[in-house]
Amino acid sequence: MTNRIVNILSRGFRYRMNLARRVAAIRAIFICVPLAMLVVGATGCATLAQKPAPSQPEPVNKKQIAEEARSKIVTKVILKADNERIDRLEREIERLKAELARAEQTLIAVESGLQSGYTRADAVKSLAEAQINLEKTMGFSPWHDEKIVQAQEKLKTARSHIDAGRFGAGLFFVYRVNSIVRNVNDEADAIRTSPNLLFVNKPRANLRTGPSTNHKIVTTLTQETPLFLENRSGKWVLVRTLSGTVGWMHAGLVSRNIDEAKGG
Repeated sequence: MTNRIVNILSRGFRYRMNLARRVAAIRAIFICVPLAMLVVGATGCATLAQKPAPSQPEPVNKKQIAEEARSKIVTKVILKADNERIDRLEREIERLKAELARAEQTLIAVESGLQSGYTRADAVKSLAEAQINLEKTMGFSPWHDEKIVQAQEKLKTARSHIDAGRFGAGLFFVYRVNSIVRNVNDEADAIRTSPNLLFVNKPRANLRTGPSTNHKIVTTLTQETPLFLENRSGKWVLVRTLSGTVGWMHAGLVSRNIDEAKGG
């Protein structure tokens, strides 16, 4: 009987011990798992904190992009103007060569005494015709101020030679006037056939480096000056002059027709 009681008590003791161990193990699990999760979470947060934020794209500067695009267009127009200026200078060289050849012929005629073959009537008639042609050119191409003045000066020189009886010398300067007139008229014909031709319609109009009054003035043009339209930007136009100057002008300062430009 005593042994049986001892055995029962012994089994009960072992059962309680095992139960205590299990309870302790379960408690450890409930304590360790949250701690482990907390450590992992903290590590993850630290890693996220160390990870650099994604770079943001730089804001688009629309104004700068527009300026760069306009600059490229202006550069192309300047190159175009330079090429046309070269062509015009080559034509001018050919004209001057022809005048030089005429001058040589006149000098030969003077030195050999052939100038007596020219009569006053021939010289006066040629002078009058040159005067008429020059006046027509002044109305047809009013923008060629320098060349017109040059032709007028040569016409005066021709008249003085004819008045002094030097008919050969006078006719030489008449030929030079006619040569200038032909050159101006040929250029005017080419200009008027251009589909992009404009004329300044105000007494004074500023040509600027950009399409606004905030940009610098390149030059100031006078009324009826012909321009070639190259591009547009809002109420402004990119133009080039006969001499090759390139710049921007307000659209209100130009007209398509020279008669409209005169009335502006």
